[in-house]
Amino acid sequence: AYGNATDCIYTIIQTPLQSLTGNLPAFIIIILIAQLLWFFGIHGSMTVLPILFPIWLSYIGDNTAAMAAGKAIPHVLNIGLWDLANLGGSGATIGLVILMFFKAKSEQYKSFEPVIFGLPVILNPIMLIPFILCPIVLVCLGYALIQFGIVTAPIGILGLGSMPPLISGIMQGSLSWGIFQLVAVVISIIIYYPFFKTLDNQALMNEKGDQHE
Repeated sequence: AYGNATDCIYTIIQTPLQSLTGNLPAFIIIILIAQLLWFFGIHGSMTVLPILFPIWLSYIGDNTAAMAAGKAIPHVLNIGLWDLANLGGSGATIGLVILMFFKAKSEQYKSFEPVIFGLPVILNPIMLIPFILCPIVLVCLGYALIQFGIVTAPIGILGLGSMPPLISGIMQGSLSWGIFQLVAVVISIIIYYPFFKTLDNQALMNEKGDQHE
C-alpha cells in the first residue's frame, strides 16, 4: 500500500516522530528531558539525539532548497536550534566557562575542569536551574526572532555544534543567526552569573576556612 519499504517506514515511523520536533513545546520537552538526564549523570544528548538525527537529516534538503530559492526555511526546529541550546556545551554552558575564566575568586573555580562532571553540574541543585533555564530561554528567543523575521533560521547542517559562535551561524547559511549566537553568549553569562557567584563565594569561604585551620 505504501509503494516501497522506504515510504512505508517514513509514513509509519518518521512522520509521527517529526511531529515531536515540528513544534516548539515538544522541542522544549526534548531539551528538558536531556538536561534532567544530564543532571543525574546520564548523557542526555546521546540519549535523545539518535531519535532526532534521522529526522533532522531529512530536513536539510528542503531547507537548503528553500534558501537557494530565496524562500523561508520550512523546518525551523532543526539541529541549529539544538546547537543553540547547547552553545559551548550541554546546558549552553559557554557563559559559565567565561565566568569561571574572568570572574572566579576561589582557587577551585579559577582552574578549569570538565564543567559537567568537574564543577560539577551533576547532582548540583544550585546549577540545575540555569542548566535547564538557559537552553530553553535561548531556543525560545531564537525561535521568536525567526518567526518575527528578525533573524534567518539556520539550515540545519549537522556537525557544526563544535564550531565557535558566529562562525557556525554563518556556516548554517545565516549571518544574522551567527550574530544572534554572540548575543546568546551574553545571555548565557547573565543567566549563569548569580548561580555561579553563589558557588564561587561558598568555595572561597571554604578555602579561607581551610587556611585558618
